[in-house]
Amino acid sequence: GLVFCMLYLGSTALALGNLNLAREILRESNTISENKRDWWAQAFGLDLLGQVCISEFQYQPAIDLLEQSISLFQKIGDLFGSAQTTIHLGLALGLLNSKEKAKLLLLNAYTSAVEAKWAPLIDEVLVAYTAIETEISPETKLAILQSVLSHSSAPAHVRAQAGRLRSRLPLTVKTMQADPQETFASQKEPETWAHDIFHSMIKSSEHLS
Repeated sequence: GLVFCMLYLGSTALALGNLNLAREILRESNTISENKRDWWAQAFGLDLLGQVCISEFQYQPAIDLLEQSISLFQKIGDLFGSAQTTIHLGLALGLLNSKEKAKLLLLNAYTSAVEAKWAPLIDEVLVAYTAIETEISPETKLAILQSVLSHSSAPAHVRAQAGRLRSRLPLTVKTMQADPQETFASQKEPETWAHDIFHSMIKSSEHLS
């Protein structure tokens, strides 16, 4: 019970941007969970610590932590946890400029989310893809992020990430007329955006092979 509360306290500190507090809490909870052989709690804690590192632009340490997390989630058969952490690993690799490997991981996570009908993970993988992809226009990114922000299934932390990404778009894009853009976003839901993006990746890989 203590570890469970500490994990969500650490998650809250991360969401509020108090990274030092989040790291301190999560390291302590991981020590307890490792001693108690609570693999789920340790896997979750490692995932959150990896996200702390991403927030600090420490991508290689994040990758190491996230890979450990995925290994533990797979060990206990937690497919949702493994897929979600794979998204975070893809994000870290993409931000480290390992784009091809990152996209493959995001595609794998997307496939798992679709097969299991995990709508929140589809939102999350779409936002992660938008964060690392440099070949799509700012206008398209705005439409994707607006679609996620208006989608009822998007979790709070995914909405927050989408909001941060939207705030970093060029001012000329953010000041576009709102009504046409919001209409475009509402006409194309996150599932459709993700389907178009990742199925295009599948077709491209098949063509190359």
